Amino acid sequence: MKPSRWLIVFAVLSVAPVSAFAKEKLPLPAQVLAARAVYIDNQSGSTAIGDTVLEEVEKWGRFKIVENWKDADLVLLLTPKKYYRGYITTVGGKPGGVDDRGNFHTTTGTANTTASTVRYTYLTVIDTKSGDNLWGESRKWSHHFTGPRSVAHGLVLELRMSIEEQTNQESKTRKN
Repeated sequence: MKPSRWLIVFAVLSVAPVSAFAKEKLPLPAQVLAARAVYIDNQSGSTAIGDTVLEEVEKWGRFKIVENWKDADLVLLLTPKKYYRGYITTVGGKPGGVDDRGNFHTTTGTANTTASTVRYTYLTVIDTKSGDNLWGESRKWSHHFTGPRSVAHGLVLELRMSIEEQTNQESKTRKN
């Protein structure tokens, strides 16, 4: 009698070291760890996501939140698409923007919209001096726009855990 494939997979996984499946993380750039002031740029298209990120960063207390990106060490950019570099957003091929409340609008014409079943929000940490992408993470939208299971909470929590893990590691290394 031949063992089933699932039994073989289970046997291999049960003896494989757990560390073989651990997600390896690169160290954060020094600019992220040294930063004290951040500007939150909500281009996600959702006011609720932007408000939640603001609340989460305030609760964290690590950064001073400033109202002008020129006064910040880092920009926390929230977008529906992956950030590459620069601040150009288009809707239906026409320039657009986000107002003070995080609501998306076009400057000319109307937006071309299509139904989307899956949406993501990206949080990108940008160095204000160079414009470089220093860190990024994304989360798939669910029906939770606020609270502990929200996209925004998860993104800020991931950034916080990355910074705190590295800071703790560096602290332990200095003590030894």
